[in-house]
Amino acid sequence: MTGDCGAVSGIWHSHLYTNSTADTVNAALYAGTDVDCGSFMGAATMLQLVSSGAVSTDKADAALRHLLRVHFRLGFFDPPDRVGPGFGLLNASAVNTPAHQALAKEAADQSLVLLKNNVSPAAGNSGGGPLLPLDPADKALRVAVIGPQANATANMQGNYFGDAPFLVSPLEGIASLNPGTTSYADGSDHAAAAALAAAADVAVVVVGLNSEAASPVDEAEGLDRTSLLLPRDQGSLVAAIAASGAPRVVLVLMSGGPLDVRDFRDDPSVAAILWCGYPGQAGGSAIADALFGVTNPSGKLTQTWYMGGALAKYRSYFDEKGVS
Repeated sequence: MTGDCGAVSGIWHSHLYTNSTADTVNAALYAGTDVDCGSFMGAATMLQLVSSGAVSTDKADAALRHLLRVHFRLGFFDPPDRVGPGFGLLNASAVNTPAHQALAKEAADQSLVLLKNNVSPAAGNSGGGPLLPLDPADKALRVAVIGPQANATANMQGNYFGDAPFLVSPLEGIASLNPGTTSYADGSDHAAAAALAAAADVAVVVVGLNSEAASPVDEAEGLDRTSLLLPRDQGSLVAAIAASGAPRVVLVLMSGGPLDVRDFRDDPSVAAILWCGYPGQAGGSAIADALFGVTNPSGKLTQTWYMGGALAKYRSYFDEKGVS
């Protein structure tokens, strides 16, 4: 296992779990870390620690065996003509293959989380089932795709991304799958967005946070949020559309971390809520497939979403401790 860059040093200097170089290296090795991304476990340091007996030779050897085993499996020590059709002969033709594109789409499909899916009273279907999935055969369906993330492309890449061969926005994905008509508003004019939603059969509102791939950045490495609320007045946009009389409202959330959407969770006018994370190059296609029932959004949240009384409880606790 490889420690993230600076993470081993952080065991001591950030988390204060240890109080010396030797203690820190031992803690990392005993926890299963073999390689440090950085200089903390560099050759000079490890040589001195092992020579002095501060770090056991057995633990250092075990870490080295793990590293070399991976290198051997990848063929790094074999002549190129003996590597065969494996990693040693890969070139640019192995990048962006149909199989890789399909894998990116499948990853997005499996990551979507359906947070809410109720009967929409405004649609007059109280005797029927939940709002989603939409009917993929309804050629008269009018879908309004609204919000600052509705036509997102780069933002779907999140963090540590390369050069995507293409980026399918939520708007593009929905428009390509919707058999009826698709309209769009970025939501900067709340009144106009609400009017567009009210004139449609379904309003898909795509809001959320900006990753390192967009601006202004809301969450990133080294940048923690101080609020769980939707930034830049996006909450007011969703509220305006929910109050517009739109027959059916679907809220799609794009973010890497939790959001406080309890108002929309409890609002019967918002019949469905879908969280998509930062879904990558095929994100728009994955969102559209989930909305129209091509796939089943059955992913699970990777974080706890504190809302309602629980959020107030923890805020009160930290206030008492003087933690901001």
